[in-house]
Amino acid sequence: VFLRSPNYVNVTDLAASSAVTISLPAGVQAVELKANFDFYVKWGSTGVSTAAAVDGSASELIPVQTGGVLRSIGSTLGTTAISFMSTASCTVTQSWWTI
Repeated sequence: VFLRSPNYVNVTDLAASSAVTISLPAGVQAVELKANFDFYVKWGSTGVSTAAAVDGSASELIPVQTGGVLRSIGSTLGTTAISFMSTASCTVTQSWWTI
């Protein structure tokens, strides 16, 4: 849990079943992702998908009931972008921290 406000807050609107890729703000090390509907995220890649995969390449499902997810980005070497997709139209907020 962070006690200070994030350095950047971005909002991305998703159309149903359409992938969106965003670039990470420079120097960020952590992000909190929240949405008003379930969504998938692909860390460090533009290959977000809802398709089944058993080789470690699947996208992570973030259910709206969890209230979002907080992740360290600094530990993901080479991460310059993440991508999102939802099966319904929704809005994803990204709160970014440099720590």
